[in-house]
Amino acid sequence: MKDIVTYSHHSSNFSNELKRIQISQYNKTEGTVLRLLQDVVTRWGSTYIMIERFLSLQAVVVQAAASFPDLDMLSATELASARAIMAILAPFHKATSEMGAEKSTTISKVLPMVFNIMKKIESVAIPTGNTIAEEFKTFITAEMVRRFGGAEQNIRLAAATILDPRFIKSYFQSPSAVTRAQRHIELEIEREMTLDTLDANNAIMDLMDSEETPAREGPDESGDLWSAHSTLVVNSKEASSSDDIPGRARAELRGYLLREIAPITTNPLELWESIKPLYPYLYRVARRKLAVISTSVPSERFFSKAGLIMDDQGSRLTAKHLEQRLFLSSIDIELWEKARMLQ
Repeated sequence: MKDIVTYSHHSSNFSNELKRIQISQYNKTEGTVLRLLQDVVTRWGSTYIMIERFLSLQAVVVQAAASFPDLDMLSATELASARAIMAILAPFHKATSEMGAEKSTTISKVLPMVFNIMKKIESVAIPTGNTIAEEFKTFITAEMVRRFGGAEQNIRLAAATILDPRFIKSYFQSPSAVTRAQRHIELEIEREMTLDTLDANNAIMDLMDSEETPAREGPDESGDLWSAHSTLVVNSKEASSSDDIPGRARAELRGYLLREIAPITTNPLELWESIKPLYPYLYRVARRKLAVISTSVPSERFFSKAGLIMDDQGSRLTAKHLEQRLFLSSIDIELWEKARMLQ
């Protein structure tokens, strides 16, 4: 198949024949004629794209190849293998497109994506006796198990999945992985509560210092019956804010885990903003965990942008100015418009 695609790119006669058949027999115009697409090693999903385009133009390619005796066309068995392989690669292609996002959560999708890809691969029916497609399916399944078989044990992936209201615990296969992830989240909540308690105590101590009166020598002879009241209030606040932090953390997480699963189309970050008052400390943990990007796509895009900006004509740009330009280029046009209107 790759040889035929390469031939169509190198031979103007063959590419013109493909175009002529589409226009004369399939009501295509110059602007809607399709070309065969090449598989590129460094481009994700290009093998799937090549097979999909080839099979969509299968009748055209067969008819055009009849006029070129030196061109070896695929047999019926090979075409059947190509269809099965395309069906196996389809979920990977869709997952690649979805996981390449920059402005939506991705780390929480890793475990659900792995589960759904495996289910899709299992559901692909291989024609009897089609050895190539059968071996490919076996190989892909083994690679998925090798690469992602222990993904649930990754504490970051597991915690992020639980903190995504669209998934919570629904995609976990290992109870021990769920337990470890929940304990990790509880410790994170306890940390947030402890920090808040320390901040509150420091604020109280600062307030007391600012209102402190000169100490008297000897016993309090002011005759004020309620002179010890303020000290008791401070002590009670300190006790109530620090008592049973693990229990409060566990209760907040348990309340979240009992929620109904949100629709898959929900934006988890927006949903967390709406339920923030119910789980204030878990909200902080979720915002931190869900912000992690699980692929290298954003950084690769920045490298591409940097290459466009730092060209031969801009070779004297300093590192600081390059960083500023990259930042400005990452801002949505809507935000630019809002800033312009405010100005």
